[in-house]
Amino acid sequence: MHAVKSEPVRPIRALLRGLQALAALTAGEGLTVTETARRARLPRTTAYRVLETLRLGGYVERDSDDRYRATAKAAELSISQPQHTNGAAASRQSSAA
Repeated sequence: MHAVKSEPVRPIRALLRGLQALAALTAGEGLTVTETARRARLPRTTAYRVLETLRLGGYVERDSDDRYRATAKAAELSISQPQHTNGAAASRQSSAA
């Protein structure tokens, strides 16, 4: 079997920024745009655009005090990951048997 040469992957910067912002919010308490920007090490305007994009996708919510919080939909991303990993491992084990 021949090894396939893979070229270096150029990361999607916007995705990484969104994940940084989401990770900052998972600390529990609601954060303002400025607080999120500081924790995620993003420019404030970028943090605002990312947060609003995540809000439109249902991954964060903004309260009346303009504080953002991760939603249950965002939590599902981390909850479903171990099940997927275990399922993939189980699938590999059963196909090897």
